[in-house]
Amino acid sequence: MGSFALSKPWLQCSTALAALLASADIAGAQPAPPEPPVPAVKPLADSVSSQPPSEPYRPLSGDRIDLNLQKTDFQTDAPSLVPPPDSAPLPTLSPAVDSPFGSANGLFNTRVGQAVPRATYSVLGIPSEPVKGQPTNLSVVRQDLSLSTPIWQCSTDEFTLNAHLHNEIINTGAVLPNSTLGFPGTLWDARLGVSYRHQFDNGWTAGTSVNVGSASDKPFHSIHEITEGVSAFLRIPQGERNAWLFSISYSPTAQVNFPIPMVAYIWWPSDYFRAQIGLPLQVMYRPTEDVTLEASYMLLTSVRGQVIYRVAPQFRLHAGYDFSNEGFFLAERLDTQERFFSYEQRVSAGAQYTFNRHASIDLSSGYVFGRYYFEGHSLHATNGSRVDVEDGWFIGLRFVGRW
Repeated sequence: MGSFALSKPWLQCSTALAALLASADIAGAQPAPPEPPVPAVKPLADSVSSQPPSEPYRPLSGDRIDLNLQKTDFQTDAPSLVPPPDSAPLPTLSPAVDSPFGSANGLFNTRVGQAVPRATYSVLGIPSEPVKGQPTNLSVVRQDLSLSTPIWQCSTDEFTLNAHLHNEIINTGAVLPNSTLGFPGTLWDARLGVSYRHQFDNGWTAGTSVNVGSASDKPFHSIHEITEGVSAFLRIPQGERNAWLFSISYSPTAQVNFPIPMVAYIWWPSDYFRAQIGLPLQVMYRPTEDVTLEASYMLLTSVRGQVIYRVAPQFRLHAGYDFSNEGFFLAERLDTQERFFSYEQRVSAGAQYTFNRHASIDLSSGYVFGRYYFEGHSLHATNGSRVDVEDGWFIGLRFVGRW
């Protein structure tokens, strides 16, 4: 009896424990209730871009499509995710269509201390076309290599090293009328410079850029072929998005070869539209998430524009117009103040593919017209030295790398 009395409580505990374990096994065998479905979220629109895609297509940029395939900050699906206006870059042309303000355009970006190494190479070929009034043809192959890298930077200051090399190979038997010089067979423009930007505690941003080089058929032939360029700017915010931009620029080979003071107002009413009203003039408009319109103007006849259509996140089509000019100092000229000018207009169409955040390639083709060369002091051929070339087709390739 005593042993039975001692074992009865143990038996009761054992029975209760077995029942508890059995219930746990049954519960564990039951399937877990399904998780609630994750709501579908529309992905943010990928950026349009170098500069030309924000350097990000600096893509029309390209020289036109910096196209600058840079990313822009125009995200429309989630306005709350759009970065503050002072941290977003100003509207810039894609790499396919460079800003008329040249390399100094990067100074207008208010993101200080975030510069990355960048390399751009482009080549453009114009097949042989007849020279008007002369029994000869003229063909051109142009190449451009641009490099930039930060030297030192922090959240408020930024030093950048910039290098640019431009080359033109001209095959022709043309002569410059009323000139003692023959038509140049090769033209060079080599420049090396430094840029600096600083952001003040009150939100103002200031910067400057200087460069030294040579633009000639025989670069660095003498001191008379040396070029020095300088630019500076001050950006004063006005409200959350807008700002005043004061700047000055000088280049001895530009159409206006003396310091040009400029004033512009940056108007940014929405994520789909930004305009820099004044000089230099720049406009960016996105009627839809996949279509971007860009245009720019700078004294006196530098006009560029482009339409970009995003087919896929990494693939874009573009079409554009470009009215450009270049200036050089021929080494053997008798008057050291004379410059050799070239003018042309182009309409083009092409495609741009972005491999990843580090590399993109652009292929374009189109029609070049209104092409002529001359030598003189002013912006127009006053001594009868103008050489006009017939219209024709061209093809171009551009590669942009970032690290």
